[in-house]
Amino acid sequence: MSERISVVIYYNGEVYDIENGVIFLSENTARLVFNQNIDLTEFHKRIKRKIFRTTLMRVSSIKYLFCASVCPVTYDSFDIKSARSLEAMVQTHLASGSPYLELYVHFSLPNEAFATSTSTAV
Repeated sequence: MSERISVVIYYNGEVYDIENGVIFLSENTARLVFNQNIDLTEFHKRIKRKIFRTTLMRVSSIKYLFCASVCPVTYDSFDIKSARSLEAMVQTHLASGSPYLELYVHFSLPNEAFATSTSTAV
């Protein structure tokens, strides 16, 4: 049986690169549980339905936040753009033992082909 994974989704906020790594800042969050062997298309659909339900918005990017080092504590992130990066996210999360993983999701309208998320170095 495949393991279920809990996720906190941050959206409509910002991603900051700081001294101790990366942080997500957003007042908008949602929680989702998914099966560890979900495919990327279904993952996008589940996230969109959880947050917007019936709107035309689409997922344009997903960043995964993870603890890169414990001494000192630093966080890093990587983009979830393919089946391979989705699998890497799942495996990194399962190896961490964390009760949930954290994602920053940027949404755009279907005609916003080159939308980008906000990222600020501090």
